[in-house]
Amino acid sequence: MAVSTANRFSETIHAVVVGISAYDGSGLTDLPDCAPEAAELASALSASRMCGVPASQVHLIPDPQASRTAILGTLAQVAAQARASDIVIFYFAGHGEASDQGFILRTGPRLADPALGLSREDVAGALKGTAARGILVILDCCGGAGFAENAPDLFNLATHDFRLLVSASRAGESSWELPDRGSLFTRRLLSILRGETVLDRTGGIFFNDLFDDLKTTVVDEARRQLPPGQTQTPVFAGTHAGDPLLFLNRDLTLEQVRVRTVRVTRQTLRRRVLATAAGLVGGGGLALLLYWAFLDSHHYLDLTDNRVSLVHGYPGLTGFGLPRTEWIYGEEPSDLAESALAPREGRPLVLSREASPEAALLTVLRPPGRARLRIWAGDRAGARRDLLAAAQERRPSAANDLEFLPETVVAEDADELDRIVRASRPEESVEPVLALAALDPSRAVAAWRASPASRGGGGLTLLSSWQGPCTAAVQDWLDAALSDGTDRITYLTAVRAIVRTKGCRLDPAKAFAARQPSDIRDVLFALRMSNSAGAEAMRTTLAAMLGPPDALARSAQVHGERLAGFWRYSGGAACGAWLLDPSRGLPEEARIDAAVAAVRDCPGARLDATVADGRLRLALRQGDTATAIAAYPLDGSPGARVLKGVDALVEARAEGRDSALRAILGASRSSETRRIVAKALLAVGADGSEALAYALPASPPLDRELLRWLSRIDQRRASAACAERILAGQVESPLIEALALIPMETIDRERLLAFAATQDLLPRTIISVLLGSADEATALLLAPQPEVRTHAQSYALARTDAIAVFAAARRRSVRADAGLERGASRLRRLAAIEAELATTPDFALEWRAGGIDTFESADAGLSLAIEQILERRRGRRLPDTGASTRKAAP
Repeated sequence: MAVSTANRFSETIHAVVVGISAYDGSGLTDLPDCAPEAAELASALSASRMCGVPASQVHLIPDPQASRTAILGTLAQVAAQARASDIVIFYFAGHGEASDQGFILRTGPRLADPALGLSREDVAGALKGTAARGILVILDCCGGAGFAENAPDLFNLATHDFRLLVSASRAGESSWELPDRGSLFTRRLLSILRGETVLDRTGGIFFNDLFDDLKTTVVDEARRQLPPGQTQTPVFAGTHAGDPLLFLNRDLTLEQVRVRTVRVTRQTLRRRVLATAAGLVGGGGLALLLYWAFLDSHHYLDLTDNRVSLVHGYPGLTGFGLPRTEWIYGEEPSDLAESALAPREGRPLVLSREASPEAALLTVLRPPGRARLRIWAGDRAGARRDLLAAAQERRPSAANDLEFLPETVVAEDADELDRIVRASRPEESVEPVLALAALDPSRAVAAWRASPASRGGGGLTLLSSWQGPCTAAVQDWLDAALSDGTDRITYLTAVRAIVRTKGCRLDPAKAFAARQPSDIRDVLFALRMSNSAGAEAMRTTLAAMLGPPDALARSAQVHGERLAGFWRYSGGAACGAWLLDPSRGLPEEARIDAAVAAVRDCPGARLDATVADGRLRLALRQGDTATAIAAYPLDGSPGARVLKGVDALVEARAEGRDSALRAILGASRSSETRRIVAKALLAVGADGSEALAYALPASPPLDRELLRWLSRIDQRRASAACAERILAGQVESPLIEALALIPMETIDRERLLAFAATQDLLPRTIISVLLGSADEATALLLAPQPEVRTHAQSYALARTDAIAVFAAARRRSVRADAGLERGASRLRRLAAIEAELATTPDFALEWRAGGIDTFESADAGLSLAIEQILERRRGRRLPDTGASTRKAAP
């Protein structure tokens, strides 16, 4: 027998329906009126063939009666009347807004309603204490989801069936009404309540079905009807037990009502499954916890890809993200001893978490590797023993195996070092010689000259590295190298070694032995720096050559084209007629040398540079007499010979110099020629505003010099141009290194740091170290990957706060890395270089700095730091990459 139950169920529903016109916070606007939707909803709820809620239980409060007091009073009345079997529904259509007091539902103009509207606490207070088994709040207003944020006790389920809020839109979204179509949200809700849209064939409207339909339909309708970029997504908040039946819109049997009033949702089913499996999960969790503790209790040293890695986790077992590589040491498989304990491919060395991996490594490494670990640990005495043992191994060694030996030896090691040096072969490193030289330079030279190594290529390597105090034995060795007629490079390297060796002197007779005109500058500068008396004797000799014509002819026969070079680089000699007429049988290079010397020594002489008919011409002028010196075709490939003219233009301060240099710069298609000319223009202080016009494709070294030239007149533009090139993908090292030489604007610095995070290891590391904060640079010095550490430790030398960064890294270091000590050693070397260049005469500054950069810099970062020192010596501004400036290294 069918029993009509729709009315009986609906009698348990009490609804408060509010519809208010939209407000802008101060008064009415011309936005659509929300009151009609509320009236239709109230009508749909009480219609007998629809939901059938008694009209006495549907309280419609339209605008303008919808004041705050009226709404809260009605809500409180309904809440108090509701019984334990009842449902209370509060529907609000109007305007929602976020304010300092939280999210509110506007109830009228601000002047008429100072309290602004209904807050979450207001609604919760009105409904507090109701016995109703269910509360449903429906908000059709902008950003209605904000009403549920930090929701009060209104949404706590406690012992009731449900406490739910449905919002027509997310927080921050609008709730849209379309012209002639009304609210997207409420129109769909009305369609369901009226039975136009059937969610369940029984006629029941359950919460999950209702919300799923509203969300799907409104989101789809918003996508089709709203302007581009606008969305509306219904959301719900609150809790419910099961899937509550909210409305009925047709007759049902009593049995159907009882069976279908509550359904089991997916969430409920999931909770029941979880509760059923709680015992299994608990037991499994305990087992996993024990497994994790086992994994976590071990480290191991693994040998993979020619790297010794420290790995957290037990070998062969995986889980919880383990095993995980924590650190990769700088040591390689060749550094491992032939020990049964040493890790091998597929056979890691297992350690407990409490054991020190560095201590374990010390037991399995050969002496060079042990020494590097001890250097990091501060055990210099132990490192010294290992390094001496490594020097005696008589086996091929890596380039850096003995690098710390000269810094660790003590006086008692002299005899042992003497034996090692005397037995050294040409292919072996020179560190034992340098270590003995730190104790006794004379003994070091004697031992080395007695060794087989002195008869091989090791001599040039030793000369390139030699510096320190001079003794008679050292002077004799250097003079012997200068007398070696077989090797021009050895001769030039010995000349530079004399300058580095404090107290040694270059003999003028040795200086006259320079065979190539291009070497004369190096030799004369070394003579003037190391032997002022000898330099004066050289000038006297040159003056004597300006005697009778036959004497000059004999000198020219003996010295040939070198003679003009000696005059040019001697620092000042007597003026001679032949200097003013250098065209007399001299090759072009000698004519240029003579002309520059004449400009310096002969009153009224000057060098003129003119560009005409596609050629650059140099002429020596005295009064009305002009003598042609050289001419260069500006045809796109002036070639290397033009660079001699560039030097002359700069040194002689030639008339028309800047225009001539620009003409060479524009004509040449060689990026190297352009780079050298751009450096010359920078050195003479020429206007660099058009510098970037001389760029060539795929020429990072040229770009670097052009940007430096531009930065001298327009730092902001140079900074932006440098950043744009790098951001466009020009991440070659020479261009990135410009960041250490060009002051970068804050905005460009930030853009480049963000860009660096997307790049490969090398550009990412260089950019981050040069531009990042001290903490960022320190972190890179301590990166787990040795490749990152190596690059970071190199380029960090170019930071103005390099000393502080390396000190911070040393304090924070917990894993062995000799690169930190290597960095500290290079900082000490940089401090010595800066002190040396501070006292270097101006005439030799560029030459001495170039020699340091070529022969004495170990890597790119050190070269950059040397360039920065030179820039400071020139008095130019540099980027500030730290709070402090470089001082004497510790």
